[in-house]
Amino acid sequence: MIPDEFVQYYLGRSDSFDTYHADLKIEINILVKIRSLFSTTGWDYYRWIDSFMKDFEKDVSKAFFFDRINRIAP
Repeated sequence: MIPDEFVQYYLGRSDSFDTYHADLKIEINILVKIRSLFSTTGWDYYRWIDSFMKDFEKDVSKAFFFDRINRIAP
């Protein structure tokens, strides 16, 4: 559910309107070649996955979004 304060202060709407909530499940599958993990550059090559997943969660997460706009609120 979207908080009423979000509608009022972030969207700038003073009237009430219906909001709809949709749960979305995103699944990301990553194939890793086991042999490459035993090479000297294997782990370095796959390290981008961790940072990508963290950034992706921040970009699509409702919790991260509300936290971010709460920190920049006057």
